[in-house]
Amino acid sequence: MNELNLITPEEKFEQNTSSIFKILNVVFVALVLAVGGFSYYSYQKHRELKSEKDTLMNQVDLLKKDLSGFNSEELLLRNISIKYNTYSAMKKTNIQYGEIIREIYSRSAGLSLNVKEIIFTQDKNEVSIKVVTEADQFTRFVSNMKSQDFKDSKYPKLFSPSDRNEEVNQATKEYIVYVKYDSSQLK
Repeated sequence: MNELNLITPEEKFEQNTSSIFKILNVVFVALVLAVGGFSYYSYQKHRELKSEKDTLMNQVDLLKKDLSGFNSEELLLRNISIKYNTYSAMKKTNIQYGEIIREIYSRSAGLSLNVKEIIFTQDKNEVSIKVVTEADQFTRFVSNMKSQDFKDSKYPKLFSPSDRNEEVNQATKEYIVYVKYDSSQLK
């Protein structure tokens, strides 16, 4: 048996259009619900963030109030403390060249020589001393510089012999002695 299709093309078109609009209505309702849910979620997060921001701003205001409560003496003492700590750190690594030079001159006392030049080589902890004198005076000076038992010395173990030999220029009577120094002895 053949079934007769009694639906006209206009009715078929109307049924299809009606189905499309029902699907569009469902999609629209779902879209409205999704947008509404996202809006509600965003609103809740915004309130939480605003509350957290207000709390942090209150803490900042309290800290500003605490800082403004310090008087000038406290600020001055803090500044002095910072400067003292910086100075102490620098002092620990600072080599006291003045004490080394004073020790060189104390070891040349009583000798007839002129110290012409003192050069420090910090990476080797070495000092070179150029003097103008006679050969016998220079020999005594070298002995004094390399001695670890020198009398009248504040730092008897400050100097030790260097790997380099003395340089002698007999024509100009200039002599150079090289010694190592131990800066830890200056404490």
